[in-house]
Amino acid sequence: MALKRKPPPDNARRVQSMGGNLRYTLANKAGRIVQCESFQERKLALLLERDPTVRDYGSQPEQIKWTDPENKRHTYIPDFIVWRTDDTIELHEVTLTQRQGDAHNQARQAAAQAICQTRGWTYKVHTEMDLPNEAYTANLFALYAYRSTSYLDATLTEPVVTLINHGVHRVSDLIPQLHAETHIVTPRIYANLLHLLWQGWIVTDLDHLLFHDGLLRPDCCFQVKREA
Repeated sequence: MALKRKPPPDNARRVQSMGGNLRYTLANKAGRIVQCESFQERKLALLLERDPTVRDYGSQPEQIKWTDPENKRHTYIPDFIVWRTDDTIELHEVTLTQRQGDAHNQARQAAAQAICQTRGWTYKVHTEMDLPNEAYTANLFALYAYRSTSYLDATLTEPVVTLINHGVHRVSDLIPQLHAETHIVTPRIYANLLHLLWQGWIVTDLDHLLFHDGLLRPDCCFQVKREA
């Protein structure tokens, strides 16, 4: 008899195969092991990983018990728990739009909402309609590879900001000028720009693909992020 594998620490269960769904396991920015049970959940994990207001997040956090109108007992495990930098806590569920009208789905979401209210937490539901589109997702996966601070070159950050603020926005202009001013090799400049994009210190339109043949598109334009 095969032994059942235990879930990662602080996970109420292991994610399961449900007929073609994609499953993922990753270490998040706080070092926590996180599971994803679908590609849509992986999209949300990318957003949480990149969000500077998220201090930590986990998967399959707890089992919520609830009773339906026929007095039948059920259990429900939300997809994610999120700890914000302002110390607020959230539970997140990822589902499909077509399931939102299902009575069972609505009842378990109501149970989770009620528990969150008693704790002073927030409960959020996501569908494929409010998660990133294909281009945005592809860009996030590409930038994710440059999330490490090892790609940050402090000697490049100020020249990048200065040039962009002086109107040098296009990749085809920005990279040659950075190389001319700093004498840093082009691959290092690329890596630094992609790290700054992942961190959100510089911004661009992520709803359109950033890369062509493995390189940043020459017509891609950057702006320095302006705080509200």
